[in-house]
Amino acid sequence: MRKLIVFALMLSACQGSFTSDPSNALLQEADSIVGGVTVSPESPLNQKAFSLRVLSNPKTVQEGDATTTYYSVSQCTASALTPRIILTAAHCVSSSATVHRIELPTADGKKAIYKVAKAIANPDYAKDGVSDLALMLLEISLPENIETLRLPPRDVDLDLKKITAAGFGRMDGRKSVPGNLGILRTVELDVVSYSKTSATFHVDQTAGKGICQGDSGGPAMIDINGKTVVVGVVSKTRYNPSPDGDHDYCNFRGQYVNVQKYLDWIFATATQLAKE
Repeated sequence: MRKLIVFALMLSACQGSFTSDPSNALLQEADSIVGGVTVSPESPLNQKAFSLRVLSNPKTVQEGDATTTYYSVSQCTASALTPRIILTAAHCVSSSATVHRIELPTADGKKAIYKVAKAIANPDYAKDGVSDLALMLLEISLPENIETLRLPPRDVDLDLKKITAAGFGRMDGRKSVPGNLGILRTVELDVVSYSKTSATFHVDQTAGKGICQGDSGGPAMIDINGKTVVVGVVSKTRYNPSPDGDHDYCNFRGQYVNVQKYLDWIFATATQLAKE
C-alpha cells in the first residue's frame, strides 16, 4: 500500500519584478485559480474579490536618460469589509514591503491603484501559524460600485457543505506548468471539514479544482438571505508530493481560516483602523 504523505504550502505567489511601465514587466510566474472559470467583466465577483500586490526590494536602474525602479512583486487576493478596510491573509503582509496595494481594473483596460495606509496581521499568527488573518486600511475608499462582504453570524453552525472561491492564483499547482497572470477566476468547492469553533476548515481539491499560490487572502463566500457572506480566508494548501519532484502543490486540500472563530479580533481591529 502506498503511504500517503501530505505537505503544506503557503499561498502567496512571488511574481518576479516589474516597473511602473507595464510594457517593461518581467513576470516569472503564472496565476489563476485551479479548475475554475474566468470571471467576466460584467460579473458581480469583480466587486467582491480584489488583486492585492505587495511590492518590495526596490532597485533603481539608470537606462540612458531614464531612471527606472524595479520591484519584487508578490500576488495575493483580498475582499472588502468596508470601502477602506480590507480582509486578507496575515502572510500577505510584509514588514519589509515598500507598498501594499489593491489593483482594480478600469474600463480603459488599465488599473486603478489603492495604496494601503496601515496593515495589521493577527499577532497570534507568528506563534501558531494558523491565525492567518490581516486587516488593511486603504489611504482612500474603493469606488462605490464595489461590494463589501458581510461577516457571518456568531455562534451559529453554518453547516458548510460548499463555498464559492475567487482569486488571482495559479491555474495549476506545478511550477513547470504556465498560466495566465492576474486573472480573477472562481470555482465552487466542497467543504470536507468545518466546525464553528475550529480555527480552520478544509476544501477538497482532489478533483482538479481548488485554490493555489496567489489566491492567499481570498474569500470563501456563501449566500445568506441574499447577502454575500465571507466565511473563510485562503491560507494554504496541503499536497501529496510527486515522485518526479514536479509537485502539484494544490492537489489535495485547501485550508481556509474560519472567519467565525476570529470575529472578536476582526471587530476590534476594524474599530481600531476606523479611528486612523
